[in-house]
Amino acid sequence: MTAGGSAALRTLVLHAGALGDLILTLQFIRRIWSSQGGLVALAGRGSWSLWAARVGLVDEAVVPEQVGLHELFTPEPADGTLFKAFLKRFNRVISFLDGPESAITASLRSIAPHAEVIGINPRPTAETFSAGQHITEQWLGDFAAACGASLEHLCKPGSYQASLKGTSTVAGDSEGGWVYCHPGSGGRAKCVPLEALERLVAALADAGHAARWVIGPDEAEQFGSALERQLRRTAPVDLELDCDAVVNLLRRARAYIGMDAGMTHVAALLGVPTAVVFGPTDPRVWRPLGARVRVCRFPESGEPAERWASRMLGEVSSLVVGDRGSMLREPRRPGVVEA
Repeated sequence: MTAGGSAALRTLVLHAGALGDLILTLQFIRRIWSSQGGLVALAGRGSWSLWAARVGLVDEAVVPEQVGLHELFTPEPADGTLFKAFLKRFNRVISFLDGPESAITASLRSIAPHAEVIGINPRPTAETFSAGQHITEQWLGDFAAACGASLEHLCKPGSYQASLKGTSTVAGDSEGGWVYCHPGSGGRAKCVPLEALERLVAALADAGHAARWVIGPDEAEQFGSALERQLRRTAPVDLELDCDAVVNLLRRARAYIGMDAGMTHVAALLGVPTAVVFGPTDPRVWRPLGARVRVCRFPESGEPAERWASRMLGEVSSLVVGDRGSMLREPRRPGVVEA
């Protein structure tokens, strides 16, 4: 990200959310630094933040525990603390830990007086829900307000799909690739009933699509081997616990079906043709961002699983053959008219 930008601007992004929120934050960063440049470091949870640095989505990444982020929550951190010393490397801090007027943001300003500190509320406001605005547009608006500049000045329109270092296969373009279905999400209410998904996977196989299940660590921990045994009744199952393995699997996929979940955001980021199934959460606010994403809905109340599976089969089949005309575009800013 340093190429073509301001070498003097050194930005630290603090993040503590789940995988889906992290991917959206990385896409937010991509929009901002397409015009601003400079070095960008990420302090976020888990191996996915380190992966983001390895593939060039940020310049560097650290695990918060390594730099003493917990010291932010102690009263009046001393000058010699690890986190305070770490902050001295940066002249801008963007915190997704809490909003601009929060105690956390105030503490950051007190221990990093040399830096511009911008607190961004990671949660949608009532106004965002009411307007049906994507969460990244809320973040961009908050960032622009903090900088005292217009969105047009701060970021360029562009693709949310990533160009990643160390990868060669174009996601979703393999004629022999699998159609993967991920049945899980961090919230049970966001998961389509398994019976309906099993009908869909069986219908995909009957229609000539090579279908497989993929489950990650959340499903493995929550359901154990029982879920894997049940899924194998309809299709093979891939168990992926490592982020690099997940990315390699998705980049070989022909299409992906998932819930409002972190892995679905990863698929969209990679450019995989993605059918994301929303239930109780608002897709206008939380949908994955990418040029090959289609939002689908849960089965209607009383709708037979077989009928829903047939409806979804049409959606997925059109994704596989490249019917991009009806796919959702990236969110547009209020007042901007698309051609």
